[in-house]
Amino acid sequence: MYLQWEGLCAALDKPEWLTDERFATAAARSTNRDERLRVTEEALMTMTLAEATERLNAQQVPNGPVHHPRGKVVEDPQVVHNELLVNYTHDSAPLPLRQPRPAAKFPETTDGAWLVRSVHSWLPVDTRTARAHAQGDWSRA
Repeated sequence: MYLQWEGLCAALDKPEWLTDERFATAAARSTNRDERLRVTEEALMTMTLAEATERLNAQQVPNGPVHHPRGKVVEDPQVVHNELLVNYTHDSAPLPLRQPRPAAKFPETTDGAWLVRSVHSWLPVDTRTARAHAQGDWSRA
């Protein structure tokens, strides 16, 4: 944790925080949490998201943007790639609607076996084995 604190201080160009009594130890940082968060936010607000991310990554400080549902989450590359949101029209709606796509469905074969998607193809799995796997029992693998 101390390495992350050192990295944060370096990324935000705040070396004085390392010797500041309020932040000099993990216990002090915990006691002065509100002040630590305030000054960290203040420093981050002087940077763009890209700049902050680059500087934090360079110091190996874990980070990532927090997307508000009505903000950038719908544009997040992972959300787009996985097609987690779908747009559709409805006769009663004047504009297209957007909502999360339905949950994954597993097709059943005519003999009651489930098909489980592997990396390359659909694999037949009997219903009891599939249910056991769903409950965390992999002894039937």
